[in-house]
Amino acid sequence: SGRFVAENYSVIVNYILKKDYTGYDINAANSALFNPAGTNGNDWLMSEQPEIDLTYTKDNFSVYAHYDYKKTNLNLSHYRFVRSGDFSPEYVRTENTSLDNPSDIYSNRKNHVVAGINYYIKPNHILSFQNDYIFSDESTENRYQISKNPESLPVDVIYNDTTTTKLKDKDYKGTVSYKGFINDNIQLYSDISYNRYSD
Repeated sequence: SGRFVAENYSVIVNYILKKDYTGYDINAANSALFNPAGTNGNDWLMSEQPEIDLTYTKDNFSVYAHYDYKKTNLNLSHYRFVRSGDFSPEYVRTENTSLDNPSDIYSNRKNHVVAGINYYIKPNHILSFQNDYIFSDESTENRYQISKNPESLPVDVIYNDTTTTKLKDKDYKGTVSYKGFINDNIQLYSDISYNRYSD
């Protein structure tokens, strides 16, 4: 639903189990984005996201855990145009930018852990406790070089512009929720959550 999208949930765990079911459920998956054409520099594996889910149910309790790891490597060739102030309306394009020499390098590593417990007060009334923990490490590097200048400039100048951004953040969320099913027309839902974010 839009509520979860607005709160930047990466994973929603919602298991509906048969009555009186006891046992384990394990699910594992992996998704990946490949670039065999060689247009992403040396990183032929552009992104990958393995994940695993574990659920144990007995009587009125259901305990679940989730973990996923996402890594992304993008090497892009961006171009920048510079105008030489009042000297000339000419624009100069960055040099030494190609598929083999990208100017925009992006890297991201993200760990996401979810743990929670569901208590079935009655078959149609569920009380849940859930903890989410996210750790992310992100970096961006932009490199530009300009050496061909408009003729109106008195001297030749080489512009070198490199910008590096590194971000690390931790996001913790604790949630208590209640879900009730009165009948086909009436359903109840409420939750309270605590969020802490640091970077």
